[in-house]
Amino acid sequence: MWAVYKTKPGDTMDTIIAQHKIKDPVNVLLHKNNAKIKKDLKAGKELPKGTQVTIPDPKGKVYKVPTPKGVIYMDEKTYKDYLKGVHQRMEDVIFGLRQRVTYATGRHDAQLKIAKDQWFVAACLDMVNSVPEPKSRKKAETSFKNAEKACSSRNYKGFEKAVNRANIDIATYKNEVLAWIDGIINAGEGTVKVLTGVKDVGMVCAGVAAMTVAAPVTLGAAVITGAAVGGGVSLAYNGADALGRESAGVKHKSANQVLTEAAGGALGGALGAGIGKLFMKFAAPSLINACSKSSFLSKQASRLLLKGPIDFNSLYAAEMKVVIEKLGINSAKALVAARPAIMQKVVLAFLTKFSIGSINKYFNTGGEIIDFVLEWLKKDPKRANGKDPSKAAKAMTNDFLKSPQVDKMFDDIVTSNKKKLVQLMREEIKAAAIVEMKKERA
Repeated sequence: MWAVYKTKPGDTMDTIIAQHKIKDPVNVLLHKNNAKIKKDLKAGKELPKGTQVTIPDPKGKVYKVPTPKGVIYMDEKTYKDYLKGVHQRMEDVIFGLRQRVTYATGRHDAQLKIAKDQWFVAACLDMVNSVPEPKSRKKAETSFKNAEKACSSRNYKGFEKAVNRANIDIATYKNEVLAWIDGIINAGEGTVKVLTGVKDVGMVCAGVAAMTVAAPVTLGAAVITGAAVGGGVSLAYNGADALGRESAGVKHKSANQVLTEAAGGALGGALGAGIGKLFMKFAAPSLINACSKSSFLSKQASRLLLKGPIDFNSLYAAEMKVVIEKLGINSAKALVAARPAIMQKVVLAFLTKFSIGSINKYFNTGGEIIDFVLEWLKKDPKRANGKDPSKAAKAMTNDFLKSPQVDKMFDDIVTSNKKKLVQLMREEIKAAAIVEMKKERA
């Protein structure tokens, strides 16, 4: 990197620079070995014959590297070794960032997959989890990619800035993920306490436990490895040593074992009612559609007339009397004979006109329908698991339509809307009476 030149008569700084093609004369002036002759060199004086001047080696390259302690001059081999070390340190930093972002996204994705596989349980937990799902993932991933790009392109100046930004964004995202999962865990623990005593580990309680308890146990090996390497996370669940057991190669508790321990009791309490209403969110459209079909409504109209909560014969007779007196009809035989057809028509028209709104209100506010949902879930809560809520909704709809509950619902609808029903009946009897009156006059 450096060479020593012995001066000849007439040598000055300029002749030395020209002879050895020195590109940066400042290197000669700043070298510590030239400290005693620096003034003469700088002034361009002729140096005594045999004066030793340290100059850059004409046969080698000199690299000037700025450091916090000052500029360091390196030959090509030293500089390459130095860069190799710098690049390795950059790669190590990127590796650490990659582990952290992979751990956070892996844990996030794992929880989302569990939520997707357990739609009903996830919805239950959303009711009581006050911590929102992380929204900073994209920012963290973008910051990491920027740091990775600065590393691969050897952008030394931009690398440190990109790494600092990535450190902040990844830490923020990771903390949000862990807070979100802690919220799920806390929500799940509270939910499991209310939903105690379930018979089967595949039931709703077990499903809640699957979201919170079994999630870390059943995560893939890659995520477990990422968790072990990327940093610890406090998980409040039965068998909290599962990650440690996995890393040590010791067999941990099975998901069924964990879920069995978490299960017990029956659905109930305010949260149970809330879960019933939440299930209705998915089931109500299916129920309303089924209960609004004309064939179904016709059957309900016939049933209501035969053994409903209202005495339609007495009601018809009273309304017929009012109409006859008002219109002054001489004979009521035709109206009496038309009673079955008129009442069927009136009740069907009533159900067609008012049932959808009434059913919707009933499903969203009726305690009895919620009780039916809870009982239905208790009998076989496995039906509430799985990826497709529409299947569970359809299954419950079919069972509801076969149950006495559906008849009670329509009884309630008729009773609570009796005035509207009477108004329709009066209008229909009046229309029939006017036709009869025209016949009499003819």
